[in-house]
Amino acid sequence: MVTTIDRHHFRAGIKGAIERSDVVLRTQYQKAVQKTRNTLDYEEALWALADSTADRRQVTDIYDSSYRRIMESRGDRPFLRRDAFNQRLLSLRGEGHGRVVIGHGSGWFGFRENLMRGYVRLRAEDQGITLGRDI
Repeated sequence: MVTTIDRHHFRAGIKGAIERSDVVLRTQYQKAVQKTRNTLDYEEALWALADSTADRRQVTDIYDSSYRRIMESRGDRPFLRRDAFNQRLLSLRGEGHGRVVIGHGSGWFGFRENLMRGYVRLRAEDQGITLGRDI
């Protein structure tokens, strides 16, 4: 019987949720980020987009408010320039990346499916990145 809940229990819950997630979500996420090059760039871009509950976000806000904070917490990873970050988000709209991101006009992005935002948050938390400051 558990009498005290600690970070270990939380981490185990995150891992369990990822393992039991819908196969479609797992497959879409893998298609979006698992590339020969820049895999971590795509993953970090998705994490930054998922950092807010807003349905659509402007690339400047995503980069300045979310991406920079995420990358500072990662420590050992170099920051992408804003134009390269924007290109990663644009690529995530394409078929080659599973079309998990949708564009809403010039510089505005969101998730095609809200369930994917939740799954992306789980994956970030599994890597020690806490998202969703606006909750």
